[in-house]
Amino acid sequence: MGIISFTLLILQLSVAPFIILVTHHLLNKAIGTPLMISQIIGGIILGPSVLGHIHNFGKTMFPMRSIIVLDAIATIGTIYFHFLIGLKMDACLILKAGRRELLIGISFVVVPVLLSTASCVIVKDYSNVEFNVRSSLLFVGGAESMVSFPVIAFVLAELKLLNTGFGRIAMSSAMISGLISFSVITFIMIIKMSAIETTLMLQKIIAGCALVALVVFIRMLVMWKIKKFPDAQAVHHELLSFITLISFGDRSS
Repeated sequence: MGIISFTLLILQLSVAPFIILVTHHLLNKAIGTPLMISQIIGGIILGPSVLGHIHNFGKTMFPMRSIIVLDAIATIGTIYFHFLIGLKMDACLILKAGRRELLIGISFVVVPVLLSTASCVIVKDYSNVEFNVRSSLLFVGGAESMVSFPVIAFVLAELKLLNTGFGRIAMSSAMISGLISFSVITFIMIIKMSAIETTLMLQKIIAGCALVALVVFIRMLVMWKIKKFPDAQAVHHELLSFITLISFGDRSS
């Protein structure tokens, strides 16, 4: 990376947080919106809809040669975002979930899917969209209607509601809905693969089972290592390096 490219990267990493912080300050002061809403709006402002629509701005601030570097940094940010969300998550909440949490979690999946499916059927029957678009509407609508657990966990953490009764109910329901959503999407993908090639489907199933087994094993290994530091003493660099490598390994898997 040359000096000009590095300077451009620093400029991009300075402009984006500045616009997000200004947007968050204005919106939070006016209507109390969460930070994630300000981040979305800030992305829209920097995107092709607003500032990016200006030819010179988009060409100067976000040239094509910088997209690869930005994508790599965005990937690293996504990895650590999910890692921090995982630190705040207690997976045992699913086992402790009652009937209320189960019903809320199921409704998080069923109601949006039904509404999106009905909308897709209407669009397919009463609009002149291309065949390729029509054939993918149901799948895209169903996928987009799934509840994102990291988003809910992020909002609850920002509002300091994670340790409240409402926060525990919301976390349990979100984890249940996320588990159901992931299972449904996986099942649909397996069905699609089985129609193409049975061997590929079996490979994906075996790889998924191996990944789950690896996650369980790594969790047991990390918990065993953590028990060696019961008095909140300094954690060894080997454990920190191991956790960092595992968090990056999540992206490659």
